Amino acid sequence: EDVQVTNIAYLVADGLPELNAQAMITISSAPALDLTISAPIQAIRGQSLTYDFNYTNSGHGPATSVVLVDTLPWDIDFTSAVGDYNYDDVSRVLTWNLGDLASDQSGSVQATVLLRGDILSGTTVYNGGTIRSSEGIEASAIWATVIRGPELTLEVVTDSAVVHAGDLFTYHLQFCNVGDTIATNTVLSDTLDSRLTYVSSTDGGIYDPVSHSVLWNLGNLEICTPEQAPSAKSLIALTSGALKSAVRRDASQNWVEITVRLPSPMENGITLFNQGEITCGEGVAASVAVDAITVMV
Repeated sequence: EDVQVTNIAYLVADGLPELNAQAMITISSAPALDLTISAPIQAIRGQSLTYDFNYTNSGHGPATSVVLVDTLPWDIDFTSAVGDYNYDDVSRVLTWNLGDLASDQSGSVQATVLLRGDILSGTTVYNGGTIRSSEGIEASAIWATVIRGPELTLEVVTDSAVVHAGDLFTYHLQFCNVGDTIATNTVLSDTLDSRLTYVSSTDGGIYDPVSHSVLWNLGNLEICTPEQAPSAKSLIALTSGALKSAVRRDASQNWVEITVRLPSPMENGITLFNQGEITCGEGVAASVAVDAITVMV
């Protein structure tokens, strides 16, 4: 219960009536909950992130049946937690049962999550928690983390949109990391149309006759300079799956090439297909499907 403290002051002088004044102070015995959250202010997507939840009962009375609740945003996936917790996969709610907290009692719990690989660089992920007791006392806190990471682009172009039976022609694959961190363990692959015959590839490309594809282990891919990044026109072509003709290879850009041969004879008007994909260790990927080469006899 609350306690009331009264203070009375008296003023006495000869020949004068006594004066007095009083002040009453109510000292609350109710609990008061405080919550803070700490985590890195920047993080790499595709990697783990740990939140520390620190709580205190700063009131003068006990807080009973205390729970701490954290509803995870869709940018992150639950991995593990420390403390007496329960996680609901459907509602994405993480709940700790903290029991009773005496006056001035403090504690902490942790939650480890995985940042999704498809979060765009520069995105701010907000995660918050609320602590409450059976007395109806509660407090909330929120933490913001800015996501960094690689952003991969890929474009597949060829010398001409029309080829002839028996011809040699070359696919040019331009790739770039337009994010804000290095892409590690980068792998580029290109699957050829089954009707094409593989001839050669540049820059250490490894041909697999079973999958009829070429693979490059690119290792760490640095952030592209403005000169290396695909132009807006190139990105439009990439999005539409269209091919550009009269390609010129710029030495400042990230290129690899595959040379193939068309069989002869071939049916007139056949369309050839090509599928390129680039991935990295951070879980980021980009792909492009090209189907705009027409065979003319």
